[in-house]
Amino acid sequence: MAIISPFKAQELLELIGECWRVTLYIYAPRLNLGFRPLDALDLFSEGKPFDSLSVPRHLIVQLNLFAGQLCMRSFKKYTEVCDFLGLAWRPAEEGIVVRPDGFIVLVHGKKGFRKSPVKFLKVLIAKIRRNCEGTEKTHVGKILQGGLLEDKDFKF
Repeated sequence: MAIISPFKAQELLELIGECWRVTLYIYAPRLNLGFRPLDALDLFSEGKPFDSLSVPRHLIVQLNLFAGQLCMRSFKKYTEVCDFLGLAWRPAEEGIVVRPDGFIVLVHGKKGFRKSPVKFLKVLIAKIRRNCEGTEKTHVGKILQGGLLEDKDFKF
């Protein structure tokens, strides 16, 4: 998977249309609940016919985080993001250490982030992707504040 700008996509559109190994998708992060989520990669595609469901979920999670997506489609998507980042999405079980930002301290030998990614993501999303606009009332904003979401937070 590669991310390219709309300008570069326009330049390559004709070439992609002729290529049998490449599919181009339109994507934009979901910034509020009024927008339709585009992370299913099914809005528009050009090039090779491709089943967007075959894209591994972890790549979609990474794309959404990198792009600054603020709202999630479901509780399941929320838990996927938290699991990927190593953040708690439910109250900690006995013996599990959870930092105030929600980061779960890993047991030696387990895979995942060694340090909390929250500080980095706050800068990426709030300062770079959102131009210092507030994100506190969004799903991702609540996650980055160490909050836990519930299933009811995804009922619209």
